[in-house]
Amino acid sequence: MSKLWRSAFILLGQTILMVCPAQLQALTTLQELQQQLQPTQQLGRDALTFHTTECRGIVLGDRSANIGAILVHSKTRANSTSATVGELTRLITHSEQADVRYSADKHSALILYPAICKAARLSSTGLTGCPRLVSLYNAANCNNSRQSPHYWHDSGISLRHYDNNKLTFEITIDISTELVDYAEIRLAKGQSSARAIAISSLPTNLTKAPRNTVRRLSMTLGGATPLSADETTDAYLSRGKDVYCVGTQERLHAANTARRNINHYIFPPMSMPAAPAQLPAVQADPEPVTLPPRPTPATEQQSLSPAEARRTYIDYLQKM
Repeated sequence: MSKLWRSAFILLGQTILMVCPAQLQALTTLQELQQQLQPTQQLGRDALTFHTTECRGIVLGDRSANIGAILVHSKTRANSTSATVGELTRLITHSEQADVRYSADKHSALILYPAICKAARLSSTGLTGCPRLVSLYNAANCNNSRQSPHYWHDSGISLRHYDNNKLTFEITIDISTELVDYAEIRLAKGQSSARAIAISSLPTNLTKAPRNTVRRLSMTLGGATPLSADETTDAYLSRGKDVYCVGTQERLHAANTARRNINHYIFPPMSMPAAPAQLPAVQADPEPVTLPPRPTPATEQQSLSPAEARRTYIDYLQKM
């Protein structure tokens, strides 16, 4: 009877492994990576920052601290992020393949683990009012397009979209806080504000608003033109000096008041550890052992003539 139960449990375990292998696969958490990568700077419950001699990096996790994204940016134009990205992805034990995106010059990189990001996303599609992992994933995949990393403006992380090698729009999100409360959108010439509204995921609800309402709201947003307002969630979209700002009223007022021109990015500094981190060395695979070739039997090395073959066959029959 015990053998029967043991066989049943083995079959059950094999069935579970076939049906849900991803759930049983161990996921690398922020804490586990922190043990392998020292020193790091913890930013709230869902982020770590670090830097090496070549690059700066930030790691973002979900509510359970499972790593969902890593951003890497080179310190100088002489450095590339490729080696650092390769070392980091080898440290992550997720079962799914990483979605790795580079800027055109390889100086900025984005590593995404889509299954973790999608699970954390739930129903959120916007850039603000959500965790930074969700905001980053939405920015990288919004507007039915695929964005690539571009540049770091302190805590502002820029991603760009190109169509036939032509820049169409840029999104820069503020990842300095656990819940993102500010982002900037820049459109290429010829793009309408409808695209910025679509990227922000906010409704178009001010097109028919009374002028005095729009004027009053403009004053509270630092003099910029308001395009959308959701007072219940403190989410607004405005346009000022060719920059679309999305986020809370307080952040929009401060940014629109201080902005000089379209090239002015307004983001707080990013906190980094004082000393550079050392990525753990990856153990090299052992050298393959080369075995000497097996000797070929003499009968296979030499071709027999018909007479010799006949003699060999007769000898074989006589020995039987």
